Amino acid sequence: MVGVGRGAKEGVLIKNAEMREVMEKVDTIVVDKTGTLTQGRPEVTAIERYGDWKEADIKRIAAAVESQSEHPLAQAVVRRAKKDELKFVTATDFNSITGGGVRASVNDHNVLIGKSQLLVDEHVSNVDAGLKQAGKHQAEGATVIFILRGVAAAANLSRKTMSNIRQNLFFAFIYNALGIPIAAGLLYPFFGILLSPMIAAAAMSLSSVSVIANALRLRSADLK
Repeated sequence: MVGVGRGAKEGVLIKNAEMREVMEKVDTIVVDKTGTLTQGRPEVTAIERYGDWKEADIKRIAAAVESQSEHPLAQAVVRRAKKDELKFVTATDFNSITGGGVRASVNDHNVLIGKSQLLVDEHVSNVDAGLKQAGKHQAEGATVIFILRGVAAAANLSRKTMSNIRQNLFFAFIYNALGIPIAAGLLYPFFGILLSPMIAAAAMSLSSVSVIANALRLRSADLK
């Protein structure tokens, strides 16, 4: 139960306890391509601002233009604006540039959205810096990276959980191997020692507490 709870904190949902035992023995994981590790659609993960522009205004203007496009990347921009509960107007003079991007007017702004080469051809400033930042976020914030971390966390959690279970079984075995014969009077013929029922009950409770305390160590286990 502690292992399942620890997995949930890392975004790992364990529906079958048996899989924790199986996962411990896995040393190779083979996955398919798009749609297996990702949600099957692009998402806006980061926004870089230049000058005095506010992030909310950038999203509003971009969504106003992209709402008229059916491109998957355009829809990702619109979804981000709606997710942030931003209201945006309808763009005018919309023009799709084949293989390049889109151009439109939003209020008093002439908006150009598209590939890097299109922005360079239109002499848009800050293109180089923007591309570097986009590449950085793509490498650090990709959905695939986070999901793969979840797979690794699941594997590590399985190993640590099974190791913890074996430790608890060992403690229980040693306790019973020593405690039951003593409670049965094994030492009485030799030393005249009898185990009081109260002491036996306290020892049994302490055994349970030690097992639980050992299991709770999983809550702070490093799963990286």
